[in-house]
Amino acid sequence: MMAGRLGIRFSAFALAMAAKCGELIQLDLDHLLTASHQMLEPDDALFRAINTFAVGSEELPHAGPDRAAHLAELGDALLTAVDFANVPVPPDAERVDIHG
Repeated sequence: MMAGRLGIRFSAFALAMAAKCGELIQLDLDHLLTASHQMLEPDDALFRAINTFAVGSEELPHAGPDRAAHLAELGDALLTAVDFANVPVPPDAERVDIHG
């Protein structure tokens, strides 16, 4: 069971790394999708990245040499989103006199 947003980030990271290795466990993706729909807002960047990964993985061919390469690209995109989600938002991010 995942514990909030942190658990979703860890699960997304694990799924992205597996995809970069050419592996995809559908059950893990299903659990991640369910958790993201329950715990994240639809306008959240991580939510959108997880859904983009899920849709992209459904469109992949079931076999062939291109599958692993396309799956690795999807995994890389998800990994980038997870990296971005790990960057903390400063409490004064809206201040233009500090951040421009």
